[in-house]
Amino acid sequence: MTRQNIMRMAVFIVCIILLAGAVSVSSNTLMSAWIPFAGSGAAALLSGTALWRAWRRLTNSEKILSNYLCHTICTGIVLAAAFYICNYAFANKTKTHNTQVVVEKKYHKVRHHTRRIGRRHYTQGRPYKVYYMTVRFNNGSTKDLSIPLKRYCRIRQGGTISLPVARGLFGVPVIINTTAAR
Repeated sequence: MTRQNIMRMAVFIVCIILLAGAVSVSSNTLMSAWIPFAGSGAAALLSGTALWRAWRRLTNSEKILSNYLCHTICTGIVLAAAFYICNYAFANKTKTHNTQVVVEKKYHKVRHHTRRIGRRHYTQGRPYKVYYMTVRFNNGSTKDLSIPLKRYCRIRQGGTISLPVARGLFGVPVIINTTAAR
């Protein structure tokens, strides 16, 4: 395996990890997910006009389009992940306040484990349930939150619960710990 292929794989793996981190932290951020992703995508598109040449060594291509797309995708993911992860990780947890929210509905989704049936073959395995609640904040916005079964059994639709909310690094509020809801 050449050094160039190792670098390609490293960039790909880092982008996948950062995208997974951004998506997972976005569920605890009190902002529509499309706003940071659209902003980071726009910044990546704009910066790609000047920085597409930096990707020539990695792609081994002189074509503008392939280098521009690589730059846009990777830079967009890095910027979105930097926003979400830094906003959540460096939130001011000393000034956490509890926000009263109304439980609009509670529901579950059935997911399935994967089951290996051969050396390279996998199939759908046993089903399991993932529990959610939709909460409405005082300003009218709603948010779907994943919750454990114990909490799912205790809460009632139409009831109020308390969520610990802190101001993130960039001023966007974040839910510190969804399992701490009372």
